[in-house]
Amino acid sequence: MTIIFNRDGINLPVSQALLILLSQEVERTNLDLSRCTQLTFNFRNPGYSAEQGGVHPVEIRLVCGLDDWLWI
Repeated sequence: MTIIFNRDGINLPVSQALLILLSQEVERTNLDLSRCTQLTFNFRNPGYSAEQGGVHPVEIRLVCGLDDWLWI
């Protein structure tokens, strides 16, 4: 199932590459989006530590609107 993103009203630039990545993750997991009210994506680097540095973990939450998914 295709996920439709609503980017209106967000102050953060969201690249097309990120939207594609999130869509691919939804497709890969075979989620039935008609039964979901929210999605949380966690991207973590196993090598990250506060002491050593590295790429920080990122969490993205989307909430289902009437016709699309809203960024929270």
